Amino acid sequence: MKYLSLALLILLGQTVLYAQDKVSRESLLSDEESACFTVFSSRASVASFLCNACFDDISNRVQDSDKLRLLSELNAKSCGVNEPFKEKKKSGWAIYLDQDLLALDSLTDLNSDRNYTMGLGFSQSGSDYSEGLLATTRNWLDERIEQRLFSSRQIMEVIHSREFGVTAFTPDKLEFAEPIQGDRPYASLIYFSNSKLRAYSNDTALKTKFVIGLLGLDIAKAVQRYLHNQVGVSDQDPLGWDNQISEGGEPTALYSIEKMVLWKKKKTNTGINWDISYAVGGNLGYYTDLSAGFDIRLGKIGTPYYTHSANPLSDYNHMKCQFCGGDDNYFFASYRARLVGYNVLLQGQFRNSVVTFSGSEIERLLHEAALGWAYHFKSNWKLTYSLNYKSEEYKGVESRAHWFGGLYLSKNL
Repeated sequence: MKYLSLALLILLGQTVLYAQDKVSRESLLSDEESACFTVFSSRASVASFLCNACFDDISNRVQDSDKLRLLSELNAKSCGVNEPFKEKKKSGWAIYLDQDLLALDSLTDLNSDRNYTMGLGFSQSGSDYSEGLLATTRNWLDERIEQRLFSSRQIMEVIHSREFGVTAFTPDKLEFAEPIQGDRPYASLIYFSNSKLRAYSNDTALKTKFVIGLLGLDIAKAVQRYLHNQVGVSDQDPLGWDNQISEGGEPTALYSIEKMVLWKKKKTNTGINWDISYAVGGNLGYYTDLSAGFDIRLGKIGTPYYTHSANPLSDYNHMKCQFCGGDDNYFFASYRARLVGYNVLLQGQFRNSVVTFSGSEIERLLHEAALGWAYHFKSNWKLTYSLNYKSEEYKGVESRAHWFGGLYLSKNL
């Protein structure tokens, strides 16, 4: 954890040096990430939300000597249609793999294959995924939230996505077939989800997700035993999967919401740019919790802050968007503090499970962090590596923090 803390402090220190800088008219109009770039480069009528976003940029970012001129030029523009950017039917796809094997040997026990042992997912984005049972349920839940928090905000962009994935968790001692009380129980989840992201004109965004899944199936068991026994990932055969949470299968669900806010950003003449955003959110379902944290990006940044996800256990789809201003080649650091209410994958659900933790035995405050690198290649392809840390989730002598690596590949269409 000390390596993460040091890196976060360095990144944060570099960004604060520029936090109060103002830009010139020329700098703003050449910034492809700025709404003003789109407004002033368009010869046709411009959506009113773009003009509003440009007005905010001029008011907050431009040096005083250029403000009056820019506001006058903005006033002369034709601002008409009051609609968000139209989403493509199919805008992108992504696959992700989380594995202990992808963590760095100097920071973790490589090849341990314990705790969060595996995550695999595939997601697609576009308006084609804005309908269906999952989307309808999410929309019904969203309406109760968005009307209260964002009813007066102008939407700049809407992005929909769907995902299929599997996650698996195991205890430390894999060679025992009998239940191991006091250590993390075996657990697995196969899930389908539907997400909706809204980007607003005031540098805020809202992402919601509805998930349905099945606990306690044998898919994770088969995959892990194959990797250990046939591929040679480990010399220990994981024998305790019959003791997993909800063994035999049980349906589950989750609703997730996160508000993201772009706090500061800086574009320099050297091409080394940065931005800082913060987020607050919550989950209700098989994970029930509240979270708060921040994300820092440093390097060549061509995508908006709201397309970057800090949560490796959810979709990591860098979706095609209106304000993607170029390719990415940046380092990132993320942190979340999480206040836990209930965790089905530790405490069990309705079906009886032979190994569970009581409410008094789980840690209520968790710390999650990540360091990584995102790189565009061949224009529409993007590769991301993330080294992830999670603090102890339960109490006792078997409790332990966990490191794992993530590898993510995405393509914009």
